[in-house]
Amino acid sequence: MKEKIQKILNHKGFYMIISIIGSVLVWLFVLNYSNPIITRTLEVPLTYLHQEIPPTFDLIDSTSKSLYPDTLTVIVKGRQDIINNLVASEMSSSIDFSNVNSAGTTVLKISEPSSNRMGVSVENFYPKEVECTFDTTTEKYLNVNVDYDESILKAGYKIVNIEVEPASLPISGLASLVDELEYVKVNLADTFSEGQLDGSKKVSLICRYIDKSNNDITHKFDTERIDVQIEVAKEVPLDYSLTGTPANDYYMGNVTFSTSKLLLTGTTDVLNKVSSIYLGEIDISNSKGTVTKNFTLPSLPEGTILYGEQISSVSINVNILPYLTKELTVNIDNLNKYGMKSDLYSYDITPITRQITVRGTADELQELNDSTSLAPTINLENMTIGEYHVVLSISDTNVTLVGQYVYRIVVSEKKVD
Repeated sequence: MKEKIQKILNHKGFYMIISIIGSVLVWLFVLNYSNPIITRTLEVPLTYLHQEIPPTFDLIDSTSKSLYPDTLTVIVKGRQDIINNLVASEMSSSIDFSNVNSAGTTVLKISEPSSNRMGVSVENFYPKEVECTFDTTTEKYLNVNVDYDESILKAGYKIVNIEVEPASLPISGLASLVDELEYVKVNLADTFSEGQLDGSKKVSLICRYIDKSNNDITHKFDTERIDVQIEVAKEVPLDYSLTGTPANDYYMGNVTFSTSKLLLTGTTDVLNKVSSIYLGEIDISNSKGTVTKNFTLPSLPEGTILYGEQISSVSINVNILPYLTKELTVNIDNLNKYGMKSDLYSYDITPITRQITVRGTADELQELNDSTSLAPTINLENMTIGEYHVVLSISDTNVTLVGQYVYRIVVSEKKVD
Protein backbone atom coordinates (compact mmCIF):
# COMPACT_ATOMS: atom_id res chain seq x y z
CA MET A 1 0.00 0.00 0.00
CA LYS A 2 2.78 2.41 0.93
CA GLU A 3 4.51 1.67 -2.33
CA LYS A 4 1.36 2.59 -4.31
CA ILE A 5 0.90 5.86 -2.46
CA GLN A 6 4.60 6.68 -2.93
CA LYS A 7 4.27 5.92 -6.62
CA ILE A 8 1.24 8.31 -6.97
CA LEU A 9 3.04 11.06 -5.12
CA ASN A 10 6.11 10.73 -7.34
CA HIS A 11 3.99 10.88 -10.52
CA LYS A 12 4.00 14.28 -12.37
CA GLY A 13 0.22 14.11 -13.13
CA PHE A 14 -0.66 14.17 -9.43
CA TYR A 15 0.77 17.62 -8.95
CA MET A 16 -0.96 18.86 -12.07
CA ILE A 17 -4.35 17.72 -10.71
CA ILE A 18 -3.64 19.30 -7.33
CA SER A 19 -2.72 22.50 -9.10
CA ILE A 20 -6.01 22.56 -11.09
CA ILE A 21 -8.17 21.87 -8.02
CA GLY A 22 -6.41 24.59 -6.12
CA SER A 23 -6.92 27.03 -8.97
CA VAL A 24 -10.65 26.23 -9.09
CA LEU A 25 -11.02 26.71 -5.34
CA VAL A 26 -9.19 30.01 -5.50
CA TRP A 27 -11.39 31.10 -8.43
CA LEU A 28 -14.57 30.16 -6.56
CA PHE A 29 -13.40 32.03 -3.49
CA VAL A 30 -12.61 35.14 -5.49
CA LEU A 31 -15.92 34.86 -7.41
CA ASN A 32 -18.04 34.59 -4.25
CA TYR A 33 -16.24 37.48 -2.71
CA SER A 34 -16.30 39.84 -5.69
CA ASN A 35 -19.61 38.67 -7.33
CA PRO A 36 -21.83 37.09 -4.63
CA ILE A 37 -25.33 35.63 -5.01
CA ILE A 38 -27.97 38.22 -4.07
CA THR A 39 -31.79 38.72 -4.19
CA ARG A 40 -33.72 41.67 -5.53
CA THR A 41 -37.38 42.76 -5.78
CA LEU A 42 -38.75 43.90 -9.13
CA GLU A 43 -42.17 45.11 -10.33
CA VAL A 44 -42.71 42.97 -13.42
CA PRO A 45 -45.46 43.88 -15.95
CA LEU A 46 -48.39 41.45 -16.17
CA THR A 47 -49.71 40.43 -19.57
CA TYR A 48 -53.43 39.60 -20.04
CA LEU A 49 -53.97 36.87 -22.61
CA HIS A 50 -57.09 35.89 -24.57
CA GLN A 51 -59.42 38.51 -23.08
CA GLU A 52 -61.44 38.24 -26.28
CA ILE A 53 -62.60 34.70 -25.36
CA PRO A 54 -65.26 35.45 -22.64
CA PRO A 55 -67.29 37.80 -24.92
CA THR A 56 -67.74 34.92 -27.37
CA PHE A 57 -69.83 33.27 -24.65
CA ASP A 58 -71.83 36.54 -24.12
CA LEU A 59 -69.95 37.13 -20.88
CA ILE A 60 -69.15 40.55 -19.48
CA ASP A 61 -66.28 41.10 -17.11
CA SER A 62 -67.84 42.82 -14.07
CA THR A 63 -64.71 42.59 -11.95
CA SER A 64 -63.66 45.83 -10.32
CA LYS A 65 -60.74 47.28 -12.26
CA SER A 66 -58.86 47.78 -9.02
CA LEU A 67 -58.62 43.98 -8.64
CA TYR A 68 -56.59 43.63 -11.84
CA PRO A 69 -52.89 44.37 -11.12
CA ASP A 70 -50.70 46.01 -13.76
CA THR A 71 -47.52 44.50 -12.31
CA LEU A 72 -46.34 41.65 -10.09
CA THR A 73 -43.97 41.95 -7.22
CA VAL A 74 -41.17 39.43 -8.00
CA ILE A 75 -38.20 38.40 -5.88
CA VAL A 76 -35.30 37.18 -8.08
CA LYS A 77 -31.97 35.55 -7.15
CA GLY A 78 -28.58 35.28 -8.91
CA ARG A 79 -25.08 36.65 -9.22
CA GLN A 80 -24.72 40.26 -8.30
CA ASP A 81 -23.56 41.41 -11.73
CA ILE A 82 -26.52 39.71 -13.42
CA ILE A 83 -29.21 40.70 -10.90
CA ASN A 84 -28.10 44.32 -10.65
CA ASN A 85 -28.25 44.69 -14.42
CA LEU A 86 -31.62 42.93 -14.74
CA VAL A 87 -34.54 45.18 -15.80
CA ALA A 88 -38.24 44.42 -15.34
CA SER A 89 -38.90 44.30 -19.08
CA GLU A 90 -36.59 41.27 -19.31
CA MET A 91 -39.10 39.30 -17.26
CA SER A 92 -42.64 38.31 -18.15
CA SER A 93 -45.76 36.85 -16.53
CA SER A 94 -49.32 36.42 -17.76
CA ILE A 95 -52.91 35.64 -16.81
CA ASP A 96 -54.95 33.62 -19.30
CA PHE A 97 -58.71 34.10 -19.93
CA SER A 98 -59.06 31.35 -22.51
CA ASN A 99 -60.87 28.95 -20.14
CA VAL A 100 -63.54 31.43 -18.99
CA ASN A 101 -66.79 30.21 -20.56
CA SER A 102 -69.53 30.60 -17.91
CA ALA A 103 -70.96 33.30 -15.64
CA GLY A 104 -69.90 33.49 -12.03
CA THR A 105 -66.73 33.86 -10.04
CA THR A 106 -63.54 32.41 -11.53
CA VAL A 107 -60.07 32.26 -9.95
CA LEU A 108 -57.38 32.73 -12.60
CA LYS A 109 -53.81 31.68 -11.83
CA ILE A 110 -50.94 34.01 -12.67
CA SER A 111 -48.03 32.25 -14.38
CA GLU A 112 -44.65 32.18 -12.61
CA PRO A 113 -42.49 35.02 -13.97
CA SER A 114 -39.60 34.00 -16.22
CA SER A 115 -36.49 35.76 -17.50
CA ASN A 116 -34.66 35.48 -20.79
CA ARG A 117 -31.36 35.92 -18.92
CA MET A 118 -29.38 32.97 -17.77
CA GLY A 119 -28.56 32.79 -14.07
CA VAL A 120 -31.80 34.36 -12.86
CA SER A 121 -34.13 32.35 -10.63
CA VAL A 122 -37.50 33.40 -9.15
CA GLU A 123 -37.65 33.01 -5.39
CA ASN A 124 -41.24 34.24 -4.96
CA PHE A 125 -43.91 36.47 -6.49
CA TYR A 126 -47.29 37.90 -5.64
CA PRO A 127 -50.16 38.01 -6.27
CA LYS A 128 -50.42 34.49 -7.57
CA GLU A 129 -54.10 34.59 -8.64
CA VAL A 130 -56.94 36.98 -9.42
CA GLU A 131 -60.61 36.41 -8.55
CA CYS A 132 -62.74 37.52 -11.51
CA THR A 133 -66.49 37.88 -11.87
CA PHE A 134 -68.21 37.39 -15.21
CA ASP A 135 -71.83 38.09 -15.93
CA THR A 136 -74.36 38.12 -18.74
CA THR A 137 -76.75 40.89 -19.74
CA THR A 138 -80.52 40.59 -19.46
CA GLU A 139 -83.65 42.73 -19.71
CA LYS A 140 -86.93 42.68 -17.80
CA TYR A 141 -89.94 44.93 -17.31
CA LEU A 142 -90.68 46.24 -13.84
CA ASN A 143 -93.97 47.69 -12.61
CA VAL A 144 -93.84 51.32 -11.54
CA ASN A 145 -95.37 51.82 -8.07
CA VAL A 146 -96.32 55.18 -6.60
CA ASP A 147 -95.44 55.65 -2.95
CA TYR A 148 -97.04 58.40 -0.87
CA ASP A 149 -98.19 59.26 2.62
CA GLU A 150 -101.54 60.88 3.41
CA SER A 151 -99.62 63.63 5.24
CA ILE A 152 -98.83 65.36 1.92
CA LEU A 153 -102.56 66.05 1.46
CA LYS A 154 -104.28 69.15 2.74
CA ALA A 155 -106.90 68.34 5.40
CA GLY A 156 -110.14 67.11 3.83
CA TYR A 157 -108.54 66.02 0.56
CA LYS A 158 -107.76 62.54 -0.71
CA ILE A 159 -106.11 60.98 -3.74
CA VAL A 160 -108.75 59.19 -5.82
CA ASN A 161 -106.70 58.10 -8.82
CA ILE A 162 -103.07 57.91 -9.95
CA GLU A 163 -101.80 57.14 -13.43
CA VAL A 164 -98.14 56.69 -14.36
CA GLU A 165 -96.42 56.86 -17.71
CA PRO A 166 -94.85 54.48 -18.40
CA ALA A 167 -96.70 51.94 -16.25
CA SER A 168 -93.75 49.56 -16.54
CA LEU A 169 -90.10 50.24 -17.21
CA PRO A 170 -87.69 48.11 -19.26
CA ILE A 171 -84.49 47.50 -17.30
CA SER A 172 -81.38 46.07 -18.92
CA GLY A 173 -77.99 45.35 -17.43
CA LEU A 174 -75.97 42.68 -15.70
CA ALA A 175 -78.14 39.68 -14.87
CA SER A 176 -76.86 39.50 -11.30
CA LEU A 177 -78.28 42.98 -10.67
CA VAL A 178 -81.37 42.99 -12.86
CA ASP A 179 -82.62 39.61 -11.56
CA GLU A 180 -82.58 40.98 -8.00
CA LEU A 181 -84.89 43.89 -8.86
CA GLU A 182 -88.49 43.65 -7.62
CA TYR A 183 -90.08 46.91 -8.80
CA VAL A 184 -89.53 50.56 -9.57
CA LYS A 185 -91.13 53.26 -7.47
CA VAL A 186 -91.60 57.01 -7.35
CA ASN A 187 -92.31 58.89 -4.14
CA LEU A 188 -94.69 61.86 -4.15
CA ALA A 189 -92.92 63.21 -1.06
CA ASP A 190 -90.01 64.10 -3.38
CA THR A 191 -92.21 66.89 -4.77
CA PHE A 192 -94.89 67.66 -2.18
CA SER A 193 -94.31 68.74 1.39
CA GLU A 194 -96.68 67.99 4.29
CA GLY A 195 -100.20 69.35 3.77
CA GLN A 196 -99.40 70.81 0.35
CA LEU A 197 -101.42 68.72 -2.12
CA ASP A 198 -104.94 70.16 -2.55
CA GLY A 199 -105.74 69.58 -6.22
CA SER A 200 -105.04 67.45 -9.25
CA LYS A 201 -101.45 67.69 -10.45
CA LYS A 202 -99.11 66.23 -13.07
CA VAL A 203 -95.49 65.81 -11.99
CA SER A 204 -92.31 64.22 -13.32
CA LEU A 205 -90.38 62.20 -10.73
CA ILE A 206 -87.06 60.36 -10.72
CA CYS A 207 -87.67 56.66 -10.13
CA ARG A 208 -86.00 54.45 -7.56
CA TYR A 209 -84.99 50.82 -8.07
CA ILE A 210 -85.99 48.42 -5.29
CA ASP A 211 -84.61 44.87 -4.96
CA LYS A 212 -86.27 41.74 -3.58
CA SER A 213 -85.00 42.55 -0.06
CA ASN A 214 -86.71 45.97 -0.29
CA ASN A 215 -83.37 47.77 -0.53
CA ASP A 216 -82.98 50.89 -2.63
CA ILE A 217 -80.22 50.15 -5.18
CA THR A 218 -80.84 53.13 -7.45
CA HIS A 219 -77.15 54.03 -7.43
CA LYS A 220 -76.44 50.95 -9.56
CA PHE A 221 -78.65 52.04 -12.47
CA ASP A 222 -79.24 54.99 -14.74
CA THR A 223 -82.03 57.20 -13.43
CA GLU A 224 -85.28 57.56 -15.34
CA ARG A 225 -88.14 60.05 -15.01
CA ILE A 226 -91.73 58.91 -14.61
CA ASP A 227 -94.74 61.13 -15.36
CA VAL A 228 -97.39 60.87 -12.65
CA GLN A 229 -100.95 62.20 -13.07
CA ILE A 230 -102.53 62.67 -9.62
CA GLU A 231 -106.30 63.14 -9.32
CA VAL A 232 -107.35 64.68 -6.01
CA ALA A 233 -110.87 65.10 -4.63
CA LYS A 234 -112.20 66.95 -1.59
CA GLU A 235 -114.38 65.24 0.99
CA VAL A 236 -117.20 67.71 1.54
CA PRO A 237 -119.55 66.99 4.49
CA LEU A 238 -123.32 67.19 4.12
CA ASP A 239 -125.02 69.55 6.57
CA TYR A 240 -128.57 69.93 7.93
CA SER A 241 -130.43 71.75 10.69
CA LEU A 242 -133.02 70.63 13.28
CA THR A 243 -136.23 72.32 14.30
CA GLY A 244 -138.43 71.54 17.29
CA THR A 245 -137.78 69.34 20.32
CA PRO A 246 -138.54 65.67 20.97
CA ALA A 247 -141.52 64.46 23.01
CA ASN A 248 -141.36 64.75 26.79
CA ASP A 249 -138.86 62.33 28.39
CA TYR A 250 -137.19 61.77 25.00
CA TYR A 251 -133.93 63.04 23.66
CA MET A 252 -132.09 63.13 20.31
CA GLY A 253 -129.63 60.28 19.92
CA ASN A 254 -127.31 59.52 17.00
CA VAL A 255 -127.84 60.66 13.43
CA THR A 256 -127.06 58.41 10.46
CA PHE A 257 -126.70 59.26 6.77
CA SER A 258 -127.04 57.15 3.67
CA THR A 259 -124.12 59.31 2.54
CA SER A 260 -122.42 61.77 4.92
CA LYS A 261 -119.78 63.18 2.55
CA LEU A 262 -119.38 63.84 -1.14
CA LEU A 263 -116.16 63.57 -3.12
CA LEU A 264 -115.83 66.61 -5.36
CA THR A 265 -113.21 67.32 -7.99
CA GLY A 266 -112.39 70.67 -9.48
CA THR A 267 -109.75 73.35 -9.54
CA THR A 268 -107.86 74.12 -6.36
CA ASP A 269 -109.36 77.61 -6.08
CA VAL A 270 -112.94 76.32 -6.33
CA LEU A 271 -112.52 73.38 -3.94
CA ASN A 272 -110.87 75.52 -1.27
CA LYS A 273 -114.04 77.64 -1.10
CA VAL A 274 -116.37 74.67 -0.53
CA SER A 275 -116.69 73.68 3.16
CA SER A 276 -120.08 71.86 3.21
CA ILE A 277 -123.27 71.26 1.27
CA TYR A 278 -126.51 72.18 3.04
CA LEU A 279 -129.43 69.79 2.56
CA GLY A 280 -132.23 71.40 4.57
CA GLU A 281 -134.24 71.18 7.84
CA ILE A 282 -135.47 68.18 9.79
CA ASP A 283 -138.44 68.71 12.11
CA ILE A 284 -138.29 66.58 15.28
CA SER A 285 -141.13 68.31 17.14
CA ASN A 286 -142.76 65.92 19.72
CA SER A 287 -141.14 63.00 17.95
CA LYS A 288 -140.38 59.50 19.27
CA GLY A 289 -138.43 56.69 17.65
CA THR A 290 -136.69 57.42 14.33
CA VAL A 291 -137.35 60.47 12.22
CA THR A 292 -136.34 59.92 8.58
CA LYS A 293 -135.97 62.67 6.01
CA ASN A 294 -135.08 62.19 2.36
CA PHE A 295 -133.36 65.06 0.59
CA THR A 296 -132.83 65.55 -3.09
CA LEU A 297 -129.17 66.38 -3.61
CA PRO A 298 -128.95 70.11 -4.38
CA SER A 299 -126.93 71.56 -7.22
CA LEU A 300 -123.21 71.25 -6.66
CA PRO A 301 -121.07 74.36 -6.35
CA GLU A 302 -120.13 75.78 -9.74
CA GLY A 303 -116.88 74.36 -11.08
CA THR A 304 -117.10 71.08 -9.14
CA ILE A 305 -117.91 67.55 -10.28
CA LEU A 306 -119.12 64.63 -8.17
CA TYR A 307 -116.50 61.87 -8.19
CA GLY A 308 -117.32 58.18 -7.94
CA GLU A 309 -120.84 56.82 -7.38
CA GLN A 310 -123.42 59.20 -8.78
CA ILE A 311 -126.15 59.83 -6.20
CA SER A 312 -129.27 61.99 -6.50
CA SER A 313 -130.69 61.81 -2.96
CA VAL A 314 -129.57 61.51 0.66
CA SER A 315 -131.47 59.90 3.52
CA ILE A 316 -130.94 61.06 7.12
CA ASN A 317 -132.21 59.18 10.18
CA VAL A 318 -132.47 60.98 13.52
CA ASN A 319 -132.93 58.56 16.42
CA ILE A 320 -135.21 59.89 19.17
CA LEU A 321 -134.69 57.81 22.30
CA PRO A 322 -136.43 57.69 25.67
CA TYR A 323 -134.60 58.66 28.84
CA LEU A 324 -133.96 55.66 31.09
CA THR A 325 -133.80 55.34 34.87
CA LYS A 326 -131.47 53.50 37.19
CA GLU A 327 -131.57 52.80 40.93
CA LEU A 328 -128.49 53.40 43.06
CA THR A 329 -127.70 53.10 46.76
CA VAL A 330 -126.42 56.07 48.77
CA ASN A 331 -124.71 55.21 52.08
CA ILE A 332 -123.97 57.78 54.70
CA ASP A 333 -120.26 57.00 54.27
CA ASN A 334 -120.22 58.18 50.63
CA LEU A 335 -122.58 61.10 51.30
CA ASN A 336 -120.84 64.50 51.06
CA LYS A 337 -121.73 66.63 54.10
CA TYR A 338 -121.02 70.16 53.01
CA GLY A 339 -120.45 72.72 55.78
CA MET A 340 -120.30 70.20 58.65
CA LYS A 341 -118.65 71.58 61.86
CA SER A 342 -117.76 68.34 63.56
CA ASP A 343 -115.54 70.13 66.10
CA LEU A 344 -118.56 72.02 67.54
CA TYR A 345 -121.59 69.83 66.91
CA SER A 346 -122.78 66.25 66.72
CA TYR A 347 -124.99 65.32 63.75
CA ASP A 348 -127.62 62.60 63.63
CA ILE A 349 -128.38 61.99 59.94
CA THR A 350 -131.16 59.68 58.74
CA PRO A 351 -131.70 57.57 56.81
CA ILE A 352 -128.24 55.97 56.91
CA THR A 353 -128.88 54.12 53.64
CA ARG A 354 -131.39 54.90 50.92
CA GLN A 355 -132.20 54.07 47.31
CA ILE A 356 -132.30 56.85 44.74
CA THR A 357 -133.46 56.86 41.12
CA VAL A 358 -131.66 58.81 38.44
CA ARG A 359 -132.65 59.54 34.86
CA GLY A 360 -130.37 59.85 31.84
CA THR A 361 -129.43 58.45 28.47
CA ALA A 362 -128.59 54.78 28.04
CA ASP A 363 -124.88 55.56 27.56
CA GLU A 364 -124.73 57.84 30.61
CA LEU A 365 -126.46 55.36 32.88
CA GLN A 366 -124.33 52.48 31.68
CA GLU A 367 -121.24 54.28 32.98
CA LEU A 368 -122.76 54.60 36.49
CA ASN A 369 -121.65 51.64 38.59
CA ASP A 370 -122.44 53.24 41.96
CA SER A 371 -123.54 56.57 43.43
CA THR A 372 -120.00 57.76 44.25
CA SER A 373 -119.46 59.34 40.84
CA LEU A 374 -122.63 61.41 41.33
CA ALA A 375 -121.07 63.09 44.38
CA PRO A 376 -124.36 62.96 46.42
CA THR A 377 -124.38 65.98 48.78
CA ILE A 378 -126.41 67.51 51.66
CA ASN A 379 -125.81 71.10 52.74
CA LEU A 380 -125.14 71.48 56.51
CA GLU A 381 -123.77 75.01 56.26
CA ASN A 382 -124.99 77.55 58.88
CA MET A 383 -126.75 74.84 60.91
CA THR A 384 -126.73 75.26 64.70
CA ILE A 385 -128.42 73.17 67.40
CA GLY A 386 -131.83 71.99 66.16
CA GLU A 387 -133.66 69.77 63.67
CA TYR A 388 -133.49 70.26 59.90
CA HIS A 389 -134.74 68.64 56.67
CA VAL A 390 -132.33 68.83 53.72
CA VAL A 391 -132.87 67.80 50.07
CA LEU A 392 -130.19 65.59 48.46
CA SER A 393 -128.37 67.04 45.47
CA ILE A 394 -125.89 65.57 42.96
CA SER A 395 -123.08 67.23 41.01
CA ASP A 396 -123.33 65.09 37.83
CA THR A 397 -125.14 67.28 35.31
CA ASN A 398 -125.53 64.47 32.75
CA VAL A 399 -128.20 62.73 34.84
CA THR A 400 -131.02 64.04 37.04
CA LEU A 401 -132.66 62.81 40.21
CA VAL A 402 -136.14 61.42 39.82
CA GLY A 403 -138.07 62.97 42.77
CA GLN A 404 -136.76 64.56 45.95
CA TYR A 405 -134.81 62.74 48.64
CA VAL A 406 -134.99 64.41 52.06
CA TYR A 407 -132.62 63.77 54.95
CA ARG A 408 -133.53 64.49 58.63
CA ILE A 409 -130.65 66.24 60.41
CA VAL A 410 -130.54 66.63 64.21
CA VAL A 411 -127.75 68.90 65.38
CA SER A 412 -126.70 68.84 69.06
CA GLU A 413 -123.91 70.28 71.12
CA LYS A 414 -120.79 68.20 70.98
CA LYS A 415 -120.07 66.53 74.34
CA VAL A 416 -116.63 67.00 75.78
CA ASP A 417 -115.11 63.91 77.43
